[in-house]
Amino acid sequence: MYIYLDFEIETFELGTDLWHACFRNIDRSRPIMIDGIELGKVHVGVACPTSEAALVDARAFPTA
Repeated sequence: MYIYLDFEIETFELGTDLWHACFRNIDRSRPIMIDGIELGKVHVGVACPTSEAALVDARAFPTA
């Protein structure tokens, strides 16, 4: 689990060398709002070759 800004980021492997990430608010009582839809956590949909690469993608997502 990594902390970035106000988010917890978790990386996980779905298949050999196919790393993904998801993030959620540190304050779990506050959902993430995207286009008016409340989400508990968001999965970053890009498969990366390493956990570190998935973490870099996830860190870029909340500020994009």
